[in-house]
Amino acid sequence: TPNIPEFEKLGLSVKGLVTNNYIDETLGEVDLNHANLRKKNLGKLCLFNWDQVSMEYEPLFNKYRNLLDFLRDKYGNHWTDIAVIKKQKINNKIIIYNRVLNGKNISLKLIENKCKVELQIDDGQSIDLIFREEADKRNVYQKNVYQKFVYNGSNFEGAKLCSANLFGSELSACIMTKAELIQTILENCKLNGAYMVEADIRLANLRKSELNGANLSSTVLSGADLTGAQLNGANLNEAILGFTDSNGITMDGFKLPGKNALYKNNLKGANLHNAQLNGASLENTKLMGVDLSNATLTGANLKGADLRGADLRGTDFSGSNLESTDFRDTKQDKNTNFSGSSHPPTILEVDA
Repeated sequence: TPNIPEFEKLGLSVKGLVTNNYIDETLGEVDLNHANLRKKNLGKLCLFNWDQVSMEYEPLFNKYRNLLDFLRDKYGNHWTDIAVIKKQKINNKIIIYNRVLNGKNISLKLIENKCKVELQIDDGQSIDLIFREEADKRNVYQKNVYQKFVYNGSNFEGAKLCSANLFGSELSACIMTKAELIQTILENCKLNGAYMVEADIRLANLRKSELNGANLSSTVLSGADLTGAQLNGANLNEAILGFTDSNGITMDGFKLPGKNALYKNNLKGANLHNAQLNGASLENTKLMGVDLSNATLTGANLKGADLRGADLRGTDFSGSNLESTDFRDTKQDKNTNFSGSSHPPTILEVDA
């Protein structure tokens, strides 16, 4: 049976929920189909936002209740109830200090290159916390308890997950038809084979996510961050990716049939080897350093596209619109095909 009381603590409606193969140690077994998760953080409770801490002393209980409860419950440090907190200008350090009780203090030092925060108590106890960059915020969590949820194969059809935090979750083979995922944090998520037809994923954080073989046809991805994401074999038929940040995206062999709204996208450094982009609208798209080797772009619109430094060996541009397309420093070979295209490059820099 579902752990309904715990579910209600998150402020979620449980009306109509039935048991399914959704499994989580907090929520039990529930079917989240049509559940309204708007603006709910489904990860472990954030202790505090590192950048929120002021350079001036302020009471710890003012804005840092999660951190205060953590210190009190884990270490019995009740003196922190009347402590103050301050960020130092140097050493990337935060100090929690009690002026009354002989200067009791706790220091927190951010080690950014190791994604951790060292917490040191004046009695010699120490612990490492972790921090994650989420939606441009540096959030700090207790180590080893940041929950990544396992939703593989679950049904999220029509679910409202706007602004939810699903960092690192496993969502492979999920049904997410017409789901609302606006500004949702899906960074480092596994969405391989997910069925996301007509989902609204505007402004979502999909950095380093895996969407291999996912069906994203007719999805709206405008403004989504796909930096470092993998979309090998994904279906983006009629998807809208306008103004998306997709630096370093991997889309090896993926098919994009018909005209698609890729207008003005940033696909710098993407891997589009063997991609089928026939008839794609890539007008004014940033494609610097992209691997388009053996890709097919017959009849595509590349007007004003920036292909500087791209690998175009074996690429088929036949019948494409190449007006004002920038081909400087591209790699081409005898199999690069511009037949029937308008405004093909006048000088080919052929790789031997």
